[in-house]
Amino acid sequence: MPTSYFYLRPGAFSVVDFTYGKVEGVSTRGGKVNVKLVQSGRWTEEDAQSVDLTEDELAPREVTQEEALDGAGTCVGSVICTARLRPGGARVWDYGLVVGYKWCADQSHGQLDVNFSGADMSVVYTP
Repeated sequence: MPTSYFYLRPGAFSVVDFTYGKVEGVSTRGGKVNVKLVQSGRWTEEDAQSVDLTEDELAPREVTQEEALDGAGTCVGSVICTARLRPGGARVWDYGLVVGYKWCADQSHGQLDVNFSGADMSVVYTP
């Protein structure tokens, strides 16, 4: 069976935010599968982990291998500091809260939806 990748809710592993997981194999008795943490995005240095989840918990969140290895979704809920162009033309370093993301399959990269003091902006995610 080929490897499948999933975008997982906070708390699926021992990290505090969203993660990606992968399943290599078939479900066990009781409909559970062993899911391994994909060490990507914010969690590249995290220790190897695995957890048993039901197929129902995984099915709606299947993603491509490219998205899981890129790791853009791991930033949702975190604060980032990035250079941006403010109205008036000055480029400044600014902090924003990542409130969502999109995977651009045709360009193989993630776009983070970041809120800067009430104004949302898309920022290209570069791992």
